[in-house]
Amino acid sequence: MRPVQFTTPPLGSSPDAAADSVRNWTLMLGVHGQQVTGTTDASISVDSLLNTLSGGPDVRVIGLAVIDDDDPVTARTIATADISDLGYPLIPSTGDDPAPVVYAWALISVPLRENRSVCGVEITLDVPFLPLPGERVGDEGEAAVDAIITEIGRICGVLGRDVIQIRQLTEADPAVDDPLDVLYRARGFVPVLVEEQAAVPVPPRPHRCDLPSGYSTRILTGMNPVDAEPRVTDGLCRLLEMFSADLPLEDLVSGPQRWDSARLERVDADTRCTGRAVVWAVVLDGSGTPVAASALSRDPADSPDTAAQMMTVVHRDLHGSGLARAVKNALFGAAGDMGIRRIHTSTATGASAIRALNAECGAEVRARNVYWQKRA
Repeated sequence: MRPVQFTTPPLGSSPDAAADSVRNWTLMLGVHGQQVTGTTDASISVDSLLNTLSGGPDVRVIGLAVIDDDDPVTARTIATADISDLGYPLIPSTGDDPAPVVYAWALISVPLRENRSVCGVEITLDVPFLPLPGERVGDEGEAAVDAIITEIGRICGVLGRDVIQIRQLTEADPAVDDPLDVLYRARGFVPVLVEEQAAVPVPPRPHRCDLPSGYSTRILTGMNPVDAEPRVTDGLCRLLEMFSADLPLEDLVSGPQRWDSARLERVDADTRCTGRAVVWAVVLDGSGTPVAASALSRDPADSPDTAAQMMTVVHRDLHGSGLARAVKNALFGAAGDMGIRRIHTSTATGASAIRALNAECGAEVRARNVYWQKRA
């Protein structure tokens, strides 16, 4: 076994340009997601993975794999490969190079703006080493996961990070142990946060919610809506900051984000480059400032009747006023007009109010994200 690193593709790279190694990784992400959730909605697209590997000004993304360097073709591939700044042979993310034989992949996120003590990672085993539900991980799969965790620790040392967080997609039933749990505990990780992944059906006729006098709802398109007044975009920035500060993250190391118009414009440019669409529903107070917001996004490769929930937030001074229900219903109306029939959410188990609201709407919990954490 030997670790290798993927090259960083340009943002918005065509899926037609993806190397077979990225296509294989995409396939395995889909297989694992479908195995856990029982639905093809959990599949990931090639262009989505390429865009994730591209990273951005606020995060560096490192694609890592543990390969079989005893395989002759794989050995020849890495023998002539360039070496990354982290010291790994580089495997092209695009082009027609032969794909190496892989045991496991890791998507490593290195925040560059906030949370600069953290390295986040998602680990995916190739299909021969992916255990069936209820079975233990085989020896080769264990060795591959162990090798990736070792390399992440080394990368943290090189980059000056001291917290490793593993996001693990696992069964919806918390009573069901994941086969990788034992491996993570043996390496010193502890579970610190659980999110429920659910599918929320879009009602054909969203309920009407009466707003306080002087309040109104509005639908905006784009991460940085081009037709919005400065007070609207400034208000969105304040709500984004509040959302990141008020999330019930338990013991997960994660500081609040700082948002301004420049950051909003930068993220907007990235979403447009990748073809991802963003829609906001907002509640405005009498001055025209957003005091509640709910947003969804759609990747061009997603099923046409699905979308992903980005956030729902109400100004902390207005909690309990019914604005969360009102803004979600406004978003449901916009989603229905777009032909969307279900919205996928990831909600921390500590976010009891939003979970209850989703349950009222008929949310079906399909999986959990368990975050494991340790000091490097």
